[in-house]
Amino acid sequence: MSQSGKAGWKDDGAERVLSVVRSAKGLSAQICRRTRAGGSDGPFRVVPVELSRVKRSLYPARDRLLASWQKLSVVKAADAETLFHVLVVLLETVPELPGAGVVDPLPAGWGETEVAVRATAANPRAYRGTKYQPPKRRRLPETDVRPHLCHARALPVLVAPLMRFLGEVRSRLLEAGYGAADLDALELELQPGSFSKAPWRMPGPLVRLVWPAVRTKPVRQQSRLLALSSRLSLASDEKALVVFARLVSLGDVEGAYAWGEASEQVPAEQRALFFQLVLETGAYSAKPSMEFLCAIKEAFLVVADEHLAYWLEQLLSAAVRGAPLDYVMAGLRLTAQFNPERRFDEIGQCFDFPEQVVMEVGTRSDSSSWLVPALWELCGRMPGLAEAIARSRWREFTAPAALRYFEMLASLQQYEMPARVARRKWSAIAELLPRLEAAVLGTAPEYQEKWVEHIADWWWCWDDPATIRRCFPMGVALLSRVCVIPFGVGCNGARALMTLLEVEKDTELARLLAAPDRCLQALEKACVRDGDSVLVTRGLGALAKFQTEFAVGSFLAEPKRFCRTAKIVGSLSAPLGAQVVKEAREHPLFRLDPTGMPVRELCAEIAEHLRDGYANPVPARLKSWLQGEVTLTPAQLERYQRVLVDNLVLTRLSVVEAAVLAALQRGLPAVGVTREGEHALRLLGSIGWNRRGLRKFLRAYWAGDTAYLAQHRETREWYRKHHRVARDLWERGIPFESERYRIELEQDPFEVLKLGTYVGSCLAVGGLCSESAVAALVDVNKQVLYLRDERRRVIARQLIAISDDDRLVCFPVYPSSTGRESKALFRQYDYAFAAALGLPVYEPKDDDDEYSVGCVLSDAWWDDGSWDFDVGASPSGSKSRSNLG
Repeated sequence: MSQSGKAGWKDDGAERVLSVVRSAKGLSAQICRRTRAGGSDGPFRVVPVELSRVKRSLYPARDRLLASWQKLSVVKAADAETLFHVLVVLLETVPELPGAGVVDPLPAGWGETEVAVRATAANPRAYRGTKYQPPKRRRLPETDVRPHLCHARALPVLVAPLMRFLGEVRSRLLEAGYGAADLDALELELQPGSFSKAPWRMPGPLVRLVWPAVRTKPVRQQSRLLALSSRLSLASDEKALVVFARLVSLGDVEGAYAWGEASEQVPAEQRALFFQLVLETGAYSAKPSMEFLCAIKEAFLVVADEHLAYWLEQLLSAAVRGAPLDYVMAGLRLTAQFNPERRFDEIGQCFDFPEQVVMEVGTRSDSSSWLVPALWELCGRMPGLAEAIARSRWREFTAPAALRYFEMLASLQQYEMPARVARRKWSAIAELLPRLEAAVLGTAPEYQEKWVEHIADWWWCWDDPATIRRCFPMGVALLSRVCVIPFGVGCNGARALMTLLEVEKDTELARLLAAPDRCLQALEKACVRDGDSVLVTRGLGALAKFQTEFAVGSFLAEPKRFCRTAKIVGSLSAPLGAQVVKEAREHPLFRLDPTGMPVRELCAEIAEHLRDGYANPVPARLKSWLQGEVTLTPAQLERYQRVLVDNLVLTRLSVVEAAVLAALQRGLPAVGVTREGEHALRLLGSIGWNRRGLRKFLRAYWAGDTAYLAQHRETREWYRKHHRVARDLWERGIPFESERYRIELEQDPFEVLKLGTYVGSCLAVGGLCSESAVAALVDVNKQVLYLRDERRRVIARQLIAISDDDRLVCFPVYPSSTGRESKALFRQYDYAFAAALGLPVYEPKDDDDEYSVGCVLSDAWWDDGSWDFDVGASPSGSKSRSNLG
């Protein structure tokens, strides 16, 4: 018999013996293996291999079968030994069909029975009389009977005379490990008349692959399965037949029959794939339900061919796990409609999934390609989320608020967040959703999106359920104040407000929540730009953590200046920012008690520790009093002491700012830092890439080497490679002005570094791509153009570059709100400058950027995608890409 019924399935691509076939040419093992082209996920095929080449670990009965096959090549007697070897071959193999033509007849006397003379007391040697000696026993010539085992008509002639030895041979076969069912089935096959039936009348492929697994089954099961094989035309579909044979050999015949019937729902060209997935998912261990058959039929109607294998696997896996098929089918339908390419690592379980609600959300959303599949997937992981979506009042929200609400739910489990952490987080959020929705509905429509955006941003950052439960009520109270007129509708201040909510001291937190509107407005205004929001939030976090009372008091007393200080502190990395704030806490001006010291003594302490760059808290009239120039009454002195207390807040903030700039300037030449230099230092502290290049430039420039970049070896090498570029013209630009504006190629390196700050783009300090501002300065192949008005104010800017193949590449004009007139001026300048340089202008075609602008001294820069010179186009619609050098 085939060993396939004794070996378990493993989806590892390992070879498996399906059956061993006997033929006039010998024994061949039918090896089931994956096709090499398909790899570990490819289809199976059958490869015939000479049995002697098969490893014993793959086919344990190999040696016994080969030995019997060899014995039958030199048979000398029709005895029990011959029958034993014949039955071993018949048990282990199936015939090759169609069989060979003519078989040589067996030797004469093969079927004769010799009558033996019994010995008696009178004739101990069994002689008749004393002179007569009987003839010797007839000996058969050495005969190769193997061809008879492969021929339907010759086999009964060979076996019939041997069956008288079946009793003793049967016990010997049982001892060798063969089962009684195997022997009974073989005995039925060898009965007279059976050679006109199975397996001799079956198609050859079915005999080789299916018959070994069913020969021991009841006749009714055999006939049903063989009829099904014929109905499915498996004999002519090798791929499907191979896998179906594996299915039959591993499961019970009734189960295989049920899966075969299920495959009738599948197009014929997909049956091999279907059977293979049934095996690989382990679904063959149970019969398919009617619900599953309907799901399979629908899958083939809904899913495109290239995605069919994935969803079939998911459906079969769901059937194995006992997961609700209606949930999986909902995911199939939604994904097929909104994002057919989407794949899921693991599909969970969900009952009563609100498919129609999620579909409605998707049809109203531009983000449906990721939002709809994400909501569906998360409902299978977060118990109760499906119910929350179904009962939500989201239709009463404004459209932007509703979209942001579902985006928030879809983002509950972030990338690589452990499932248990996500479930705990969701359990805390689920309790608060009704209150959240009620608060949104109680908010003016124009502020609803801002409300939801703030909560979504906070919950994105908070993973601890205790933090969520503690901060949410206070957050609701805070949002009820900032989501009304005169506050704006923007959301950039969400992280800064979150930092306030995270203050751990209850007394200080209460003071913050009771802060006047002017303080919250100042904070919101400081966070209008994305980069500033990042810096303010980072600096606010450091100040609130290590100097809580001072931070809260400063925010309440001088909110604008406090936000400026926070932005400067935020220019440092988190560790360095924490260190600077801690060190500032030890400064003598922080240890003063301005309310418990006499005015004169307080002023003396302040004067002793006041340094250049610190704000002087002493008013001019009080200073005149200290110098004896005027006289003040006790009441006036008391008022001036209160003024000192208030002014000391500004002084202490200036101390922190000076400490930050000193930390940033450490290792650089000691020079008086201008506002432009301060901007460069803050940029230096906030970037990751290109930090070394900027530091080297500042060190050289402030040491007096203003030609550092121009004389750099890499700069000269670039000009050598691009000899077509006129250096003086490329670095100076061309004169260009209109009635109102002037476009200039910027010469001041510190102004170049402001190309993101001027327009509020991601190249500003704290921006996502701020390192590109450094690349614009240090790389000779990049230049910055500023459009200025008659008062020298920057109206817009553009980055231009020379590609590796000497073309002028022009990038989008910023800010995105730049008018058509200004963009038209940039377009005129670009073409005029290219003409002066004698270089072609790169013009994109079919949204495909075919250029390369490399790094010279920078490590990396953000390529915003070339401008299409459409003066009505917005840079936000252009292609972007990152370049690493």
